[in-house]
Amino acid sequence: MTTFADESGAFSTEVVLRPGVRNTLKVSAWSGTRRVSTEVKVRQHLSQATGRVTGRVLDAVANTPVGGATVAYGKRSAVTDADGRYTLTGVPEGRIAIGGRLRGYLGGLTVSTVDGGEAVAPDLLLQRLAAPVRVGPNGGDFSGPGWRVQIPRGALRRNVDLHLTQLAFTGGKDGFGAPIVDLSPDGLHFSRPITVTLDPRVLGLRADDAQVTGLNPDTLTSTTIKTKTVGGKLVLSLTELDGLELRIAPGPWNMWGGMDAYCTPFASASEADSAVSYLRKVLLPFLDQFMGASSRRLWSMYLDGGPDSTSRETVSDAQAMKQFAESPFTRNAARTVVDQVVIALGTERPALSAPQTPTALQLEQFPDSANPIGHDVDINFSDPFNVPGNIAGGMGHVTIGTTRFEDLRNFSGPLKLLPEASDRGVITSVELEASLTLTVLDAIDLCEGDAGAGIETHATIPLSRLEATRKASGGHYARKVLFVAEPTLQPDRRDITNLYDNDRDDDGVPDAQPWTGATYTLDNCPTVANADQADGDGDGAATPATATSNHRCHRAASLRARRTARPCRTPDRERLGQAVPGATRT
Repeated sequence: MTTFADESGAFSTEVVLRPGVRNTLKVSAWSGTRRVSTEVKVRQHLSQATGRVTGRVLDAVANTPVGGATVAYGKRSAVTDADGRYTLTGVPEGRIAIGGRLRGYLGGLTVSTVDGGEAVAPDLLLQRLAAPVRVGPNGGDFSGPGWRVQIPRGALRRNVDLHLTQLAFTGGKDGFGAPIVDLSPDGLHFSRPITVTLDPRVLGLRADDAQVTGLNPDTLTSTTIKTKTVGGKLVLSLTELDGLELRIAPGPWNMWGGMDAYCTPFASASEADSAVSYLRKVLLPFLDQFMGASSRRLWSMYLDGGPDSTSRETVSDAQAMKQFAESPFTRNAARTVVDQVVIALGTERPALSAPQTPTALQLEQFPDSANPIGHDVDINFSDPFNVPGNIAGGMGHVTIGTTRFEDLRNFSGPLKLLPEASDRGVITSVELEASLTLTVLDAIDLCEGDAGAGIETHATIPLSRLEATRKASGGHYARKVLFVAEPTLQPDRRDITNLYDNDRDDDGVPDAQPWTGATYTLDNCPTVANADQADGDGDGAATPATATSNHRCHRAASLRARRTARPCRTPDRERLGQAVPGATRT
């Protein structure tokens, strides 16, 4: 992982840690020709681990479910069902790295954010090992796109099945470098060194600007491997296979010029073309596997370059809609919006309709169209490792020509008031059902924002420079792309029964009709409990059981009100009656 220090020399970056054990991190710093390295030991202390993550495991190449795989976070593990789905419990809040394993496959990785005890993880992709090739004492020479493995005569004393797997982009692990090749089995020893040659030019990189990283997919530990440059390629020697996937990443010095070069034009068309080539070969496959079709499509359009357009692309694929809808930032904002609706209902109190045709309001017109709840909500999708964070991010604006387009986050959708009543017409329940849609207006652009941090700068810095570099044919090497996404959220139900009490005396008889058009018999004495609706004196009003026959309903209610207003006198009279012989209680 690579990041940049600020003016004070401070820096930060995110790394994958194995929970519950001591992790050894090698930290190196460069400045000009100076370099210093040190080791840091970090132990991840788990917070209260009561969260739950759900997800699925897929074959990285066939895109089919993988059943029987083990997924784990620390000592917590689960096994996928036939559909590749799993539920992992006992995990802490925050960002966690989840590993996956299955015999015959390379280990996989996905990263998820647990918020409020729940998370839906991005798909965890496992790649099947390549079919074995038999290698013996005579050695062999094998190659694939971007790699070559040469095993000299006498390196092996007996025949061995060797797996040489052309690595695919799988998302989670690709943060360690672009995938090239995996050599298995783990622990295989060679009597004479074998030679592995990797060609960074397949990624659009020069050898002087690249480094080789070895990633152990089972332990998720990585190391930088020493290489030498021969004929524009990176060459390394191995005497033992240590379960490493060989990956190529830009060097830690950042070939694109570092933070100071952010949003500055490339000096020549050839430099810009090289950056486009690298990003198409590395960034787009990564986005396709880890983010999905929408991210790849929008960033691909961005890299097409040319004049900017004011038309909006629509993001609608299922994976993107799911991630927008289930983002913790979306859920938190939606909860706040519905909270505001409940408060407003306490003031507005819309009339109820029958359960078969419940009252329906529109959020975008509530409480009025001039000042609706849920309009222009500040939502910052700050997690760059999912679709919302990758294409939307925070709130800002983009300027195309002379027109300024503001980023917007608006909620809309129906608000239904769902009543239930007893067989006599007393309201027993009223639920607010908010079925919200979030409209996200944003753009794929960089130069009116920042470069981010860590490994993402290997993409954001060259992308920003392409956005700032003019094309001879018109426009720029990267063009701004406006888009709209409209995910539908799961309905949010709230109990608002207390706002619609139509039985003040709690006698089971309604004081008012529960909804418009109802014809229930109403309480003939709504202020005093009188469940049987008795009329002892025949005056048309109830005679409460607590009153004599010549006390009408309003008289009994008035007497009760006066007694309620002077609660302190009753105990005084009781004490007086007990203290004076012959006295009676009144």
